[in-house]
Order: sequence, then C-alpha cells, then structure tokens
Amino acid sequence: MSVSLLIIELPHVVHDVEVERISQYTLVTLQHGFTLAWDGSTSSVYIKMSPEYVGRTCGLCGNFNADVHDDLKTSYDLFTHDTAIFGNSWMEMVPHEYSCPSVPANYPSPCLTQNYETRQKVQEMCILLLETPFKECHDLVSPFPFMASCSNDLCIAGLDNQVLCQALTEYARACAHAEHPLYDWRAAIPMCAVECDDKFIYRECITCCPVSCKIDKMCIDSKLQCLDGCYCPEGECSVTGDIHFDTFDGRVYTFQATCQYILAKSRSTGKFTISLQNAPCGANLDGACIQSVNIIVDEDPMKQITVNNIGEVYVSNLYRITPPYSDGVFQIHELSSMFLQVKTEDGLRLQYNWKELRLYLEVDESWKEDTVGLCGTFNGNIQDDFLSPAGMIESTPQLFGNSWKLSSACVPGHSIPQLDPCDIHQQAASYASEMCEILNKELFAPCHGYLSPAPFYQQCKSDTCKCGETCLCAALAHYARQCRKHGVVIDFRAHVSECAAQCQETMKYGTCISSCNSNCRSLSLSEDCGEECVEGCVCPGGTYYNSKSQKCVQKNECSCNFLGAEYGPGDIIMMSSGAQICKDGQMMYQGPSLDTKCPPGQFYFKCSDSLDSSTVSKGVACERTCESHLLNLTCSGHGHCVSGCICPPGFLKHGDECFEPIACPCLWKGKEYYPGDKVTSPCHNCVCQHGSFQCIFHPCPSMCTAYGDRHYRTFDGLLFDYIGACKVYLVKSNIDLTMSVAAENVDCYESGVICRKSLLINIGRSFIVFDNDSGKPNPSSLIDKRQPVFIWQAGYYTIVHIPTEDVTVLWDRKTTIHIQVGPRWQGKLTGLCGNFDLKTVNEMRSPENIESATAQEFGNSWTAAECVNSPDIRNPCSMNPLREPFAKRECGILLSEVFEACHPVVDVTWFYMNCLTDTCGCNRGGDCECFCTSVSAYAHRCCQQGITVDWRSPTVCPYDCEFYNKAYDCEFYNKAYDCEFYNKVLGKGPYKLVTYLESETVLAAHFSGAAAFPVQGAVSIPGVAMLFMLTPGLSRSKPHDTTLVSLEAAERPNYFLHLGPNGYLRVTKWEESDQFQEASTFIIHKDTWLAGYDSFESYMKPGFFVHYMLSSIHLMKYNHSVGFRQATLFKLEGIKPAVAVEPITPQSTVSTPGAVTSPSVNATVSLGSTLSTAAPIAAARTTTETQRTSPTPTSSTEASFVMTISPKPLGPTIQTTPGDTTESLFTTITTLAPDVTKPEGAVTFSPTPQYSEIIDDCTKYVCMNGQLMLFNKSQNCPYNATPPNCGLLGFAILVNGDKCCPQWDCPCRCSVFPDLNIITFDGNSVAIYKAASYIVTQLPNETVSIQVQECQSSDTLLWNFTNLCLVALNITHKAHQVLIDRLQRRKNGFEILDTGNMYLIKTPAGLKIQWFHSTGMMVIETDSPSHKLTTMGLCGCCDGDPTNDLTLFNGTTVSESEDPTVFIDSWQVPNTTSFMGQNRRREVNCSTSDCSECLSMLSNQTFSSCHAFVPPKMFCEVWVRDAEYVKSPCTALAAYVAACHKFSICIEWRSPDYCSFMCPPELRYQACLPACNAKTCPNHEFDSDPEECSGLTEGCVCPEGTVLHRPYSALCIPSEKCACTDSFGTPHASGEVWKASKDGCCMYKCDNDSIIPVEHNCTKVPEPVCSKAGEVTVSLADDKSCCPQKACVCNQTLCDQYAPECKYGEKLVSYYRDYSCCPDYICECDPDRCESDIPTCRDDQTLIATQTEGSCCMAYICKCACDTIPKPQCKLGEMLQIDNEFLADPENQCGCSKYKCVKEQVCVDGERGVMRPGQTLVEHTAEGICYTTQCTSHTDPVTSFYKIQVSRTNCTAQCEPPGTTWMFNCKTYECTDTTSGPTLISYSISCPPFNETECMKVSMNPLSPMNPFLYSTSNEERKEDGKSCQKVTVRMTIRKNDCRSNRPDSACSVSSEHEAGGSATFPEQSKRCL
Repeated sequence: MSVSLLIIELPHVVHDVEVERISQYTLVTLQHGFTLAWDGSTSSVYIKMSPEYVGRTCGLCGNFNADVHDDLKTSYDLFTHDTAIFGNSWMEMVPHEYSCPSVPANYPSPCLTQNYETRQKVQEMCILLLETPFKECHDLVSPFPFMASCSNDLCIAGLDNQVLCQALTEYARACAHAEHPLYDWRAAIPMCAVECDDKFIYRECITCCPVSCKIDKMCIDSKLQCLDGCYCPEGECSVTGDIHFDTFDGRVYTFQATCQYILAKSRSTGKFTISLQNAPCGANLDGACIQSVNIIVDEDPMKQITVNNIGEVYVSNLYRITPPYSDGVFQIHELSSMFLQVKTEDGLRLQYNWKELRLYLEVDESWKEDTVGLCGTFNGNIQDDFLSPAGMIESTPQLFGNSWKLSSACVPGHSIPQLDPCDIHQQAASYASEMCEILNKELFAPCHGYLSPAPFYQQCKSDTCKCGETCLCAALAHYARQCRKHGVVIDFRAHVSECAAQCQETMKYGTCISSCNSNCRSLSLSEDCGEECVEGCVCPGGTYYNSKSQKCVQKNECSCNFLGAEYGPGDIIMMSSGAQICKDGQMMYQGPSLDTKCPPGQFYFKCSDSLDSSTVSKGVACERTCESHLLNLTCSGHGHCVSGCICPPGFLKHGDECFEPIACPCLWKGKEYYPGDKVTSPCHNCVCQHGSFQCIFHPCPSMCTAYGDRHYRTFDGLLFDYIGACKVYLVKSNIDLTMSVAAENVDCYESGVICRKSLLINIGRSFIVFDNDSGKPNPSSLIDKRQPVFIWQAGYYTIVHIPTEDVTVLWDRKTTIHIQVGPRWQGKLTGLCGNFDLKTVNEMRSPENIESATAQEFGNSWTAAECVNSPDIRNPCSMNPLREPFAKRECGILLSEVFEACHPVVDVTWFYMNCLTDTCGCNRGGDCECFCTSVSAYAHRCCQQGITVDWRSPTVCPYDCEFYNKAYDCEFYNKAYDCEFYNKVLGKGPYKLVTYLESETVLAAHFSGAAAFPVQGAVSIPGVAMLFMLTPGLSRSKPHDTTLVSLEAAERPNYFLHLGPNGYLRVTKWEESDQFQEASTFIIHKDTWLAGYDSFESYMKPGFFVHYMLSSIHLMKYNHSVGFRQATLFKLEGIKPAVAVEPITPQSTVSTPGAVTSPSVNATVSLGSTLSTAAPIAAARTTTETQRTSPTPTSSTEASFVMTISPKPLGPTIQTTPGDTTESLFTTITTLAPDVTKPEGAVTFSPTPQYSEIIDDCTKYVCMNGQLMLFNKSQNCPYNATPPNCGLLGFAILVNGDKCCPQWDCPCRCSVFPDLNIITFDGNSVAIYKAASYIVTQLPNETVSIQVQECQSSDTLLWNFTNLCLVALNITHKAHQVLIDRLQRRKNGFEILDTGNMYLIKTPAGLKIQWFHSTGMMVIETDSPSHKLTTMGLCGCCDGDPTNDLTLFNGTTVSESEDPTVFIDSWQVPNTTSFMGQNRRREVNCSTSDCSECLSMLSNQTFSSCHAFVPPKMFCEVWVRDAEYVKSPCTALAAYVAACHKFSICIEWRSPDYCSFMCPPELRYQACLPACNAKTCPNHEFDSDPEECSGLTEGCVCPEGTVLHRPYSALCIPSEKCACTDSFGTPHASGEVWKASKDGCCMYKCDNDSIIPVEHNCTKVPEPVCSKAGEVTVSLADDKSCCPQKACVCNQTLCDQYAPECKYGEKLVSYYRDYSCCPDYICECDPDRCESDIPTCRDDQTLIATQTEGSCCMAYICKCACDTIPKPQCKLGEMLQIDNEFLADPENQCGCSKYKCVKEQVCVDGERGVMRPGQTLVEHTAEGICYTTQCTSHTDPVTSFYKIQVSRTNCTAQCEPPGTTWMFNCKTYECTDTTSGPTLISYSISCPPFNETECMKVSMNPLSPMNPFLYSTSNEERKEDGKSCQKVTVRMTIRKNDCRSNRPDSACSVSSEHEAGGSATFPEQSKRCL
C-alpha cells in the first residue's frame, strides 16, 4: 500500500479537523474530540481529550478513566507491568514498510553501560529538577519520572546541555499543564535561555500566540493549559479620523474630543504621560482634529516631546528639533513622508501621521495592567477600559473622554449621542457610500478573512461625509495598516486615484518602508534603526533626503548639522503657534479685547507682566485644575502664555470656582460628588475623597440579555450581533450543577421576520420548555420535586426563578430574554452569554474553548445541533434602503429628550444602531413590534441603572396596562418599568414637605399668594396650604421626564406652588400660560444625599433649589456645602397609614413533583441593579397587626418581597376602634394567604401585642392575655444610674446608649490647654516647654501631631497666654496627610468643619478633635462613647488606667512621681526643636508644699459655680506641679476656666485691668461662647449636635450689628448683607444688582433672600423669515451682544419626501434646489450596477455592445470582422500567400482569408537584395575587371533560395552604341556607358508563377501571363522595381438580367507590370434586384 502525501498550507480545515501552527507547535483539533500539540523541534506530543471520551481511549496514553493503575493495557487486552511489552503491543505495522525493532523486555537503563564518572555527572545535572525553581511545582507534578528520563537521555546522547535543557523543559511544560507554570526558570539556568527572531519575546506560558507579529492571535484550548514559545508583544492604541479610538484591549469608540486629554499614562507611577491637544476643525467646525501630541517622562518638564499638526517637534520646553534626534530618553525618526516616530527607553512607541489624522501608540508587555487614559487599561478586559480618574467606570464615550480632559479653558461637549454625519451632510452621503464601498470589494478581499471590514466601513463613511477625501484616504489607510499586521499587504493607493501617493519627483512610495539613515541629518547624527516600517515616500537607495531642498540628493549635496541645528545662510525657523503670535518678545493671544474682571476668589493674570518661567507665568495655559492635580501633571514646557483669570497659588480651579486640593469634587456619569459623598450599588460602595473615589467592591450578580433576532449582551458586558436560525445555548455549565438555557428564533408567519424566541431551561433534573406566546410552560416540562423552581407571570414577563441556584430567567414572551446569575457562577459558565469571569477579552470562546474570530463564528459554535440554515447576515438597512429614513425617524426617540436622563448613564449608541437594524429588517410586517422591542431594551438597561424612563404613549408602543392589572398584580409591571415613582409619588398624596433640619417643620403657603414659609407642628391653619399632591410636571417641554413634578395644594385643587416674578415661592391658581406652567414645575431629586429625603430644583431656574431657612422657604442657588444640602432636603410624609404584610421567606414553598409550579399569589421583583432572590409567597399564615396611624414607612429597597395591601373589594378586612385614653387611632388588619402546608424548617412568627401605651421612655403598659401589665426597663438595672465626677476630663459619657439602664464612664478625652499643659486621656498632666513638633496621639494607622512655635511679638493679640504657641495640627492616616493652620480659617480635608469658634475634626481612625480659634485650646477624644482606642503619645493611653499614661515611644513607662521630661522628649519629632524654655515641672504636691495661693484664687465667688465639677483641690494638685501656673495666675485661672467650660459653666472672670483678653480691632471679647455655634448669617452650614459638640469657650466675636458671613470665614458683615450670597461666596444686600460674567451679560439681583436673574431686553432682535422647505429658526450666541441672534438653518428631519426605488442598473442620486433644504431624488444609470456576461470573441470576430430600450445595461455579441485578422510581415525573399488550410478549416465560420509568408524562387544576397533567376549584376573595377553575379535556377538546399553564381571577366570589350537595348529569348541586353567605356549588361526577364486557382471565373479565360506585344523596349517603362510581371486584381460588377451585385467582386489576373490600369470593367445599369 502506498501513501500519497499532500502538502497543505496552515491553517487548514478538513471536515471537522482543524490544523494550525502556534509558535513552534502544530495543533490538530477535532471539535468535541481532542486537541493534539506537536513540537516538531523536539518530537514532543501532547494530547488533550474531551470529557466525552472518558474511558473510551487506548494506546500509549492509556484509557483515560482517572485510574493510573490500569493504564498499561496491551493492544490484546491484557494488563502488564512491563513497559516494553506494553509499548511493543501498540507498535503500528504498516504493510510494505520497514518495521521498527521491538524493545526487549525489562529494557535495561542505558546508564548501566556508563562509567562511574559519567553517571555521577549525569546525576549532578539532573538533580536540578529537585532544586529551585522547580521545587515549587513538586506538590503538583512529581519530579522523579522526569529525573529518570533526564538520566536516560543524557546517558544515550552524552553530557549535552541541550539534552538537559529539553528534559527540564518537559518538566516545566508538565507544571504549566498542571496550572502552575514556572515563568522564570530559564533565567535561573542561563544555558537554557531561548532567543526569538524578529520582535518576538519568549514566554513560558502563553494562551494566545501568533505565528508572526503580522498574524492575528490564535488562542489554544485552556484545558491544554498553556504553551511555551515566542510571543508577539501586544498593546496598540490608535486614534484615527474624526475621532475614533481603539484601545489597547480593542474597545472601539468615537469621541468628539475638542480639548486637551490624557491619551495614556502610567497608572501606578508618573513614569510617562501622553496627552492630546485637539481642536474643532472642518468647514463647519463640527469635527475634531489633533493639534499636538505631548509625551512627558518622569513628570519632568525637561523630559518631554511635543509634536504638532504640521510635523514640528519640540524638546524639553527649549527648542525645536529636526529628526533624527536621540538622547537618553527619546529616539525620534521620520520613518517616511507620512509618519513620524517617537520611542522611549521604557517601551513606548508612538507613530503619528499628521497629514491623515492617524496616531498609533504601542506599549510593550511591561505596561500591562498599568495604563489609564483614553487608550484604556491594557489588561485584556474591554469592560473596564472606560475607567475614569475618579476610579469609576464611565458608561458613555463622552463622559469617559471628558473625565480625562485637562484644560479648564474649554467646555466639554454635551453628553448626547452623536448624529450620523451622513444625515447632516447628505450631499456627501452618496459619495461616501460609493468610495468607502471599496473596503468591501475585491481590492481588500484578501484581508476580509482576517479582519472584518464592517466597522472600518462605518468609520470611513462617517468621516468621509464630514471631511471628504482626506478622511476617506485616512480610513482606507488605517484598514490597510491593520491588514498588514495580519500579513496581508494591500497597495490601495495604486488603485484609488483620490488617495494616490504624492511623492516628490526624486522619491518612491512603499507600503512598508523606513527612511532611517537615509536623510542628510543621519550622516552627522547616526540613527538607531529598528524593524519598524510604515507606508509613505522615501529616498531610493544611495540617496539622502535634504530638508532644505526637500529632494533626494547625493551625499555630496547634503547640508551639515551640529548640535541639533542645521546651518545654512538665510535659514529661518518659524514657530507655528496657532492663535498665538510673538509680540514684544512674548507669545500673546491675538483676538478681541478681554474682560479683565474676574469672579471672586480669582485674579487676572497678564502675560506681559510676567517675565519668569514658572508655572504660573504661563497663565491660563498652565493653570492648575482639580483634574490636573488628580492626574499629578506638570505643565507642558512647549505651551505659550495665555492671559486670563486664574486661582491664587495653592488653589485649584474647577468650573468657575477655586478649591483647595482636598476639597476638589469627584466626577462620575456627568454628576459632581464632593468629599464625603457616597455612591453605592450592589457591586460597590464608593466615597469621594480628594477628587477620586475610594471604593470597596463586592461580588454581585450579573445579567445577560438577548433581544431581537440578533442582539446579545454578555454577563461581562460584551456587545455583539449574531444571526442564527437554529437553537443556541445562551448559558451552559457542567460545573457544580448541570445548567443550560437555550433559545431559538421563531419565524411565526414564514415572513422572515422573527416574532419571538422559544426557550428551554435545564436546571439539574428540571426541564422547562416555553414554545408559544402564552407565557406558560409546555405540558411536557418536568420539574424535580427536590428542587424549588418558581414560575409566575408579572406584567409583560414570564419569570423562572431557582433560588437555591441563584438563577433567574425573564422572558417577555417575544424576543427578549434576560438571564441573571449570582456571583457564585463567576468563571463557571459558557455559551453566548460568556464565561462571567469579569473580562471581555476571552468572551467569544467556542465549546472547545477556542477563540472565535467573528461573532457569527462564535454563535455558530454554540448551536444545540448541526445547523444547516444559512441566514442572511447583511445589514437590513443596506438591503432595504427605502426603510432607512423611516427607521431613523422612529428610532430617533432614543436620541431625543425622552431618554435624555439616561444618556449619561447608559451609552445609547449600540441600542440606536440595533434599533435601525431591527426596524429596517421588519419590512414585511411587525414594524412596531421590532421597533418597540428595540427601544424597550434600552429602557430596560436604563432601569437597571436606576433611571426611570416613561417612554410609552398612546402613539408610541402603547400597552394596555389595564389588561395586565386585571390578570396580575401591577407591582411587577411597576417595578419592571419603574412605575414605582408614579404609584408612590406622582399623582399621589397628600404629603407634608417636612424639612430635614427641623423634623417638626413643614412647608406652608397662604392661598392669598404670600410667600411660602415654614410652620412648626402639625396644626392645621385656615387659609394655609400645608398638604400637597405630587402631580406630573405642568411643563409641556419634556412630557416624558418623570423627574418633573408639580406641587398641587390638596385642600384647594388647581392651586400650585409657583415661582413668582420676584423669586418667591407662593401658591397660585392655575393659569393657561407656558410661563406659569414652567414656573410651577420642579425637578425632584429622590434620595438626594440622604435616603428617604428629596430635594426640589426649579425647572425655570436650573441650579436653584427650594431652600429652608428659619424665617422663610425660598429658592437658593446650589452650592456644595453640607449646610446647603441639608437645608434643601424634605421628606414626603403622607397622612395615611401604610399597611404591609411581613415578608415570608421563599423556603416555605414546596413545589409539586413532576409538574410546573405557578403560584397564583403575585410577587414583587425589582429590576434594578440586581434581582431580588426571593420568590412568590407560597406559605400560609394569618397576620394580625396593630399599628398607629403614622407608622415608619417600609423601605422600597429591601431585598425581600413586600405585598402592599390597600382597601379594595375582596381584599383584607380593616376594622377601626377608637382608643380609650388617647386620640390615636389603632388599626387591626387581618390578611389571609393561600393554604399551603408548612414545610419543615419554616419559621413560626409569634403574634405581636395588640395594645400598648407608652408612659415615658422607660415605662409603658402592655396588653398581654387580656390584662394591662406595667413594663419598666429601669428595674433590675445592674449599673449605677448616677454619673461619676470625671474632673478635668469633663462630663461622664453614656457607654451603652440605654437611657433606661445607663452605664456611665469617664471619657477618653485629652485636653491641650492654652498654656500647653496637657491633661491626658486618664487625667495625668504634663506641660510642654520647648518649641518643637510633638506626637500627641498615635494609632496603628494614624498619627496626630502638633507644632509648637515661639510666639512673635506681633502675635500677642492672638495668643494671650505664654511665650509658646500651638500653631499647627498635623494628622496622618496611612498615606494621607492633613495639615491645619490655626491662623487660616479654611476647610482642610477629612471630616473638618469650621463652626466659627473652632475646628471640629473627625479622623478615619475614630478620633474627634476640637481646636478653638481664639484660645488655641485643643480637645481630643474618641468618636464613639464605647470606642476606646489603643493610643500612645503625649495624651497617654486611653484605657482608664492613669499609671501607664506616661508611656515612652519604646514602650517603657515613667511613673507619676518621676520627671516627665523624658516622656515629653520621647514623643518629640526628631530635629524639630527651635526654642528651649524652662522645664515647668515641680516635684512637689499639696501635701509637701503650700497650695494656699491656688485655693485662695479659686475660692473667689466668681469660680464657685464650678467647684462641684472641677474641685479646687484637684486643680491645685496640677497647679502646684507646674511652675508656669505658680508664676502666672492668669495662665492658671485660664486653664481652670477652660476645664469648667467642658461642663458648660460660664465664668466671667476677666476685666480690662485683670488678665485681659486681647482681640483684633474689628472684634470684641466675649467670656462665654457656645463651642459649636458662632453668630453667623443663617445658612445651616452647621447645627449644634450635643453629642458631638458641647461646652463653652471664650474668644473674640463680631461687634454688635454685625455677624460672621460664614462660620469658616473671618468676615464680619452687617446683617442685611446676609440676604443673598452669590455663587462666588460674596454677600449682597436686598435690592443689590451685580454682574456675574466677564462680558456683563449675566446679571443678578438680590430680591428678598432670593437671587433672581436680571434679563436683557432682547425683543428687538430681528426674526428672520425662513422661506425654504425644511428650514427652522435657531438662536446663535453672539460674542458682541448679550442677545442671541436668530438664523435659519436646515432641519432635514422635517422633510417627508421618500427616495424612489430605482430599477436594475440604476442608482439613486440626490440633489438640492435653491428654495428647499430637502433633497430631491432621481434614478440615473449606473454601469457599475450592471452584471453583464461579456463573451470572448475569436480572432475573426469583433465585440459589439447593444442597448435595449428602457434599460441602462448593455448586451454584448460577437460579429464577423475579417479585417481584424493580422497580416504577417514577410522577410526578404518572402511573399504573402493565402493560407488554404485556414480557408478549409471548419472553425473559419466567417470565411475569412488568412495569409502566410512563403519563400519566392529568387536569389537572396544580403548586400545586394533580391535577384530573380537569370538576372546578372556586373560590377566594374578601376583595373578593368568585371565581377559578374548571376542568379541561377538551381535551389540551395540550405536556404531554399536559388543559388548565386559569381564570375570574373575582362571588361575591355565594348559595345556600340551606348544606350542601346534589345531583348532576345526572354533576356534583355543593354549597352551602358561607364567610366571604363561602353559596357554590355544582360539580364533575364522573370515572371512570377501563375496560380490559376486564385482567379475567379468571370465567363472569360484567364489572361495569358506572357504576351510579347505587351512589352516595350523603352527605358522609361522599365524603371519600377525590377519586376517584369505582376498579379493584378480586377474589380467588376456582375449583372444578370435586371439584377446586379451590391458591390464589385474581385477577379485575379496576371499582367506585365507595364500594363497601365489592368482592370476590366463592364457597363453599369441603374437597376438592382428588388
């Protein structure tokens, strides 16, 4: 048997077997079978079998049954322990082939034949397997079998390192297959290192390995864990066109970036930052183009490169360079005329084509998991590519892109979906479609198998519509570049004339070239050339590019370069700076004059006034913003100064405000969050801190969605389209539990339109089938009775819930399926829903775990059975172009204001494109169904993200909710489409609007129209509206916006809360006017900043909120302070009781075996971020509950099911009974549920007491068993109810929080008195006497230190006490640090509040610090009464034990009797001492020394009120030990009074002449001030909290008649200035008017506590007349006027003309008329659309094109044309002759003649020409000799011509007379006169042979060729060409009777050449044959 071998090219597929090459491996894969990997270099083979083959294999690899003991089974089915016998039995015997010898039994080790030294050396080499790095794998793979193989191989092959490395490699591969790859083992053994070719890098374990860097990655099966080999580094990000981004991980998005952005930067370090400076461009400035690219390394301005949009390169903020350039950081090359390349030493490579708007950034593998910016995260997961600087994942490209915006000088674009540019520029749409179609045609066809052209086509079309040829060529070039990475080279520029490469005349174009070392600069600056190549023009070899002449020149024509500059006379380098011009030595902005007035807190910076090079000297261009601070960016050195308003040093700009760095807000999804704000979801809890979110992530469920006929969103968020007609697996898993969900598209009416999906769910042993639109399972469904499965119908959906498996399936009974799984399923799933591993890079894996190249291939791999259908995967809008305008009009609802609230949260792009596809595809019915399903999918996704959209209407996808409400509880419908707001708020009520700040205060307003005001208590006041109904907003501008509400008075309908013209809120009767309706509409912000509380923003005045003050309720402009937020919060408190049935757990349900359980009890399911895991209620119980009339409302966010019960027919019975002793109404409610047997383990609930009456907080009467029983919680309390006296520590604290059984303890409170005496946590005292920094409290993660300085003479007004001053507080928590300066009143981080009298600080570790402004006293205590911390430091240990308070830094303790100096020095920060005072410690006490002076001072009546709290003896013990107290009575008394202040005891002891307290001139002294409240303007910035802020202090306050503007401000203002505070923080009096913008157009007025805008009168602005069809009037901003200008623009959405349907061979052409914006359409012939079959014509035929009437296409036929047959060119001595064989050939259907060359019967002389037989040529010489050359009649056998005979004679004989001629015997004689005299010359007359067959019979005989009388002897008649006879063609007309031929026919004759006119003619007649 012979075997024929076939060489194939890989990859190759034969039936189900796929053969491919990955690295050095050849892989053979059989789907559902096996994967074989063969390393041909080492002959290693690895096989992985599918689970289906368990126990079904045999051979050398064993039987695959998980039992290693039976593997050695021979081919004849016997077990053996001899491996030789086993191996020999499986030897394959091939007939007629040489057979291998058998291995002998008990095959001995080859090492036995080696000597001892060799065996010892082998052992030493193989023992490496027992050492590091192989040691870490021993637990998974035993090394001993591999050691044996190593020894045997070395003994056979010799001591070869290569053999050893192969043995080590095999062990490393085994470890890798066991999921423990040894990544760096080759580094530990250098001799085994592997070098790779080209750009490859060797990796020990790779799951995706290309065969070259130009081939797309191919991924191996994960069960064959990984393969070692050479790996092509990944990581390319591209920015192309206008503007399309392709991230490192492959996420493609479009973002109209018109500002400066971070393209990429290092995430963990500041190693590199790459930014883009973009600007609007294009004819209409509606595009975005790259202006410059900046790379900065190590955050060092001297290490930066900037490339602008004309190819100029700037280095290090200093100078412009011309490539090539190289330093220690950058290498810059101009690779071609199109591309500039910048490389860094850290693995960055940027290639920029500024002419075609293309930029490519590549990073090497070392940056994986370490990049952020517009290029994404480079971690293989596109799901987190939209990571913002705030640490959150944004939802849309606009929000994501703007989050990386750097400059505050430009305004980000609105976060709205971008319209298709081809809809805006319709004139260019047909051109764009035609040209971009090139991508889909044969030119690029070789690449289609590697890279789908579809997304590139869409980008091309979009860009070309906007910017024409430039963008067209850029798009084609981008696709060609991506194809080249797959090894497909396409020179499209040679075929597309519009994109032809324009090279200089001396240059050449190439698709993969590099100009490295081929320009003049490279001769003096050598270039380090890499392997990079790009397209473009370069100089041919041997020539160099001269930048001066811009030509390729020889080397001797190059100019010279030195130090980066090119020298040559007359060279001028012009700096291109855009809108910047150099003037007076600086770059200055040129434009209209600027307003130098700045908002409060900012100042105007003028560039001409600054001459230094600092950052601030750049003005606005280098302005520090919150964004740049968060990104840790430095200013670009290349930028030029720009004048403008900037913030003071130390502040950052955000918007139009200045912030301290720690107060910067966080941005996410278009909203701002300020420090402390929280964002929570089931997946994360995030807190805004320092401008970024700090998040804690939790495992959470995920949802997969399939809708329409093709749209899928996986669990991990990958979006794709798959079109299939067969059943496919959405979810499949065999891990832990057999589970699958399969779906199949159903074509209900065989119309091609999919109307629903059938559904098959398999969970364990349960099989549930849905195969019709009833929503009920098929009767054949089977449910395992041991498995709880719940099925019910709710609203549109049928729900299948399996609580024990955490799986829920929702089906809308049509084409939408949602599958939610819990976090337990992460990484355990497969199918079209992905693997749920939180990554998208590996989402499209087939059942064999092979990466699929396309979504279609991915979908086909998951079909449930072999699928023979081949669905049409073309875009429906392309197939039905007439449907596209209709689809765009209908689907425009997704882009409209209806979904506006959701656009920043969920990117609408994918859903909009899907809507177009679905609506175009439903062209045969079901239009609305397809459209509604598509819109509903977006609404559902918005609902999952918490955005409610009321989008349905009677005209848009209406649903009969009444039908669903009849059949089912509407609660699920409300939840599914988030109608909760309507059920609970809109149209509901009445409600009281209860303020947050005052829990008993509500909003009220007189019906007379007076301003709204706050009212305390619930007392009803006649004529005052206090109850309101919440109705949909009266404004008609946004009818679908559910956040718009109006407040209607419940007592008097048709009266609404209304914003009056003066800015007041009042209740007014409804009016029919847009102004009234706008003013009566508010935006409700639910759960704003605090759950359960809402805020109301004016719709007419955006940014103004309903704000509560003590005296009024009015509108106030938003500011981000806590006080403002709290003052805008209201609770909607209803006056009716809410009654709820307690939730019942789903475990109490027992399903019927073998049948589907469909409980009739309705349940509530929340379709928020997660589905509730509870199920329908299926347990029986009776609940009797007694409640008061105002119960606490049930939270709507609970996970359990809640059934709301309302009084209605057949509902529960409600009975009311009046109370006996109170006015309260008690309600008894009885609810009956279905009777279901209680299962085992169910919880039994005890009935609640039916009656209770509260006497006080600790005592109440309870009715039990018919008797009233007194219940007193204070009885039997084990604690002492009397608080202890804690002395200097202050009031005792309640530890357990129980007022009825209190447990008291002394607080953990440390006090630093004004004189720097410290009372520790447990009551000891030490005094600081050195100026230095000290640690007062230290915790494991937190340190609190203080800074003490020597007081200056100028500070005496501030300190009032000793010569040492406490000036700063430093708090460090982990890596965060906060420094607070006592002299500057401002907010500084953490939870820091300035009350006006002190700082109140809360640290993350749980400390609360009070630091008083005037006295400097500081109190440190724990935040929670029961929270005692393990503290150390000068404040001691917080443990209640005073003996260990003086613990040193090293842990040792100083006793109370010892000098505390050692203790103080131990906690001093090293090297901070600046002043040394006297030690204040006195080693005495009141027992050993005299304390009478102290006791005498304190015995004064002034201090007696404090004696009970701070006994004088206790304080005097401190006094006597402190030299400062003894020396200075004022200091001592100030400390005593400060201790008394802790007990809120006021002591007025100072006087102007005794211990006076000095205040600044603008303030006055006050002895007792509330610690928490300063006298300020009422704004509720901070309110007193007795638990957080108690006690008194002394200090300086504003004089009478003035108050502090803000607690944190030192500004005293008259109280009338409190009326208004603008957005810049400036106070204004009532009636004051001010300007709030630079141009003066924005003015505001303070009107009775409200700020109202002062509008300009713009009524005189002319209104244009829009005459064109489709035109509308729009308002355009005008820089020169405060009023907008009106203009007419085209709005083609108003056009209603549809394009006609063109016939075959026609194309649709649109054009515009002068009087219309709407296009007109016409069908024109398009030859390219004709499919013609052009035949191939023979040589005797010609191709003729014909066109039939009414058709645009040509038809082609072949017609005879004999003149097309070419005649051959005969050689010398040859003649033309008709080819008779051709005439007789049957294929000569046209009867054409064909000629051939035949040799004549002549002599041929190369020098003399042709001679005929008989001709003689005589040549006469001067010597009188004649040479005679005569043509004979004999044939030369060699040449086939006649022979020539030459003779020599004497020519002396003469003839007479000269000139005589005669002829005889066909020979002519002539006597010729020569110089030698008369000479006789003779020659024969020769006639050609006569062929009679060539003549046509014409009723006459052939003419005789020889007729003597025709010859003449005249010399004149013998001058032709030497021929005597010739053939003559005779033209004649044949006549017979009355007929004649249509044209003359030919007859042949032979005549002498001297015959004149040898034609025979016949007389013609005029008659023809009719």
